Amino acid sequence: KANYVQLKRYCDKLDIIFLSTPFDLNSVEELKKLVPAYKISSGDNNYFELIDKVLETKKPVIISTGLSDNKEIKKLVNYLKKYNKFIKKLSENLTLLHRVSKYPTPLNEAFLENINFLKKMNCTVGYSDHTQGIDACLTAIVMGARVIEKHFTIDNNFSKFRDHQLSANPVEFKKMVS
Repeated sequence: KANYVQLKRYCDKLDIIFLSTPFDLNSVEELKKLVPAYKISSGDNNYFELIDKVLETKKPVIISTGLSDNKEIKKLVNYLKKYNKFIKKLSENLTLLHRVSKYPTPLNEAFLENINFLKKMNCTVGYSDHTQGIDACLTAIVMGARVIEKHFTIDNNFSKFRDHQLSANPVEFKKMVS
């Protein structure tokens, strides 16, 4: 927990919103006073006990859909609707991120057309990108994504670790934000 607190303070100094993804029930509680919203990873978007614990905090939720097909996404959204206070403002409290769980994702396999399906879920739509470059992010925005999750690195050649190659460097990230 001490590391979370340090990261939160550092983010506050830089005027950055601190978010974290809990992977277990205890982490939800540890993060409760530190985060304005929770992110659920694609591997946990059917871990309903964790989702229940997050929803009990009454904070907005960002859910990555990378390991789900459209039928599973509908099931998830229907599950969320059981929380009356949450559903009344579903469009404000839920963000579904389109994601392809492939590192790196070739641009022609980003399947951005799935953003159109997510827009039918009465929530905020986003895109979690694992392609190289920023073209997929820009296309997702044009298609209606309002939240973009993109890996960031200071140097794409920092190491052979694949995340550096698919991450946006400072020049790309600035261009993407602009």
